[in-house]
Amino acid sequence: CLYLDCQDIMWVGTSKRGIAYTCLNDVLFKKKNYPGVNEVSCVVEDRDGNIWYGTDGNGVVCDIKGSGKLVRYTSSNSDVPSNLIVCAFLDSKGRVWFGTYGSGVFYYENGRFVSLKTNDVQIDGYPMRDIRSIEEDAYGNIWIGTIAFGLFCYEADGSVSCYSSDNTDIYTNGITDLYCQQERMLYVATASGLFVIDTYTRKVT
Repeated sequence: CLYLDCQDIMWVGTSKRGIAYTCLNDVLFKKKNYPGVNEVSCVVEDRDGNIWYGTDGNGVVCDIKGSGKLVRYTSSNSDVPSNLIVCAFLDSKGRVWFGTYGSGVFYYENGRFVSLKTNDVQIDGYPMRDIRSIEEDAYGNIWIGTIAFGLFCYEADGSVSCYSSDNTDIYTNGITDLYCQQERMLYVATASGLFVIDTYTRKVT
């Protein structure tokens, strides 16, 4: 995974080789050696400048800005629901979201982790599980793409909607990436091409 923070530092998460970083003004990668942090699947920076790493099997790790301190959160020492972290996202409210394989979505806010209690609930026949990507639209809705169960929208009012090959013109339920541009247009990358959703009208093109 790749992530560019507010100081123009590019972070690179790797499989089994930990994490590396470089300043784009002087491209020379340096490796961070953290015991047990080898398979890094995603990187995100919070509003305080802390860097969060999601790992494939070792939960979530927070690199506290300016302290050199590393805090690890796992399913055994915190409310993190799974140690298999796939993606991460910072929303407009300052919440740090994480998508997992097998245990849905959760976020970090005000010192605690909160899980969306929907991964075992069937929404239009699909579970919101096995997360691949997270994005936010201009209206504060959180969009959640899954590996095989379609696209979900965690609405600003707390309800959840499902967009799948059964009820939209999206040809597949395999979502690979999400990107919101021009305030309301959500680009949905899938295993069968690119689709665009107007997040106001919810029309798919």
